[in-house]
Amino acid sequence: MASLTNSIVIGGSGFLGSRLTKLLEPLGGIGTFNSRPFLGGTKFDITSDYISSISERPRCVFVVGGAIEMDGCARDPERTALINVQGSIRTLKQAIELGSKPIFISTDYVFDGESGDRTEQDKAVPRMEYGRQKLAVENWLKTQNCDWLIIRLSKVVSGDRNTHSTLGQWVNAILAGEMQKAAIDQVFSPAHVDDVAGAIIRLAKLGETGLFHLGGPKAYSRYSLFQLLIDKIIEVQPSLSFTLEPCRLHDFPFLEQRPLNTSLSIEKLQKKINWPFRSMDEVCTILAREYFS
Repeated sequence: MASLTNSIVIGGSGFLGSRLTKLLEPLGGIGTFNSRPFLGGTKFDITSDYISSISERPRCVFVVGGAIEMDGCARDPERTALINVQGSIRTLKQAIELGSKPIFISTDYVFDGESGDRTEQDKAVPRMEYGRQKLAVENWLKTQNCDWLIIRLSKVVSGDRNTHSTLGQWVNAILAGEMQKAAIDQVFSPAHVDDVAGAIIRLAKLGETGLFHLGGPKAYSRYSLFQLLIDKIIEVQPSLSFTLEPCRLHDFPFLEQRPLNTSLSIEKLQKKINWPFRSMDEVCTILAREYFS
């Protein structure tokens, strides 16, 4: 087992980063923030600050944060690349120089979405600027002579209503009675944020290296996952009246055409750690009971 003592989470104020920080805190782990301070967090600018000012030799450095707004990356690729590419590489390079293990959190958007159930061996061909930026960091890290870990995520969800969590946002919409549209042709592999954080920590503890895909074991379309949540709510509140309209992903006026099917195969991951992912059926059932029973 590898030690995670004094590890650092770059982007510890974010949706996933905050979970990772919480799991690492008992081991002396530190989470950083840039624009969103949190209790116990350390200010860190990925484009200018130095890891050594936080810890002389953290065992692992998790690079989680960045400019994650998709249209923002398309609108201003140069500015966002300073954070997502140059900033991430700069920080990962510092980790390597300190003798720390660099762990980079990437995305399923490195794929074009033409087909799903992608494996780690499939060629990454991103169609969006955000995916291109993440892939640039992956490609750089793969050239480094050290033990590195890259983890590509699919859709990360929870019932948190004050974050960018998809399910939490849908709960807000249902409570407000707002009619919603959901794409029937956008497919991903949703996993609960606590499972994602736990699986990442497990991989790091085992000292695993290389590239891993991390998502839920079952693929859903955006529409089918939304409908599942509605069905679970109706089980506890039969009087619910809510309109969910099916549509196509390209009906939305995004600056770039987004990949349709970014579902991931997690066979490699499960052979290593056999993580007990909670099902979306279970997650939606819990949310329905919490907010609507």
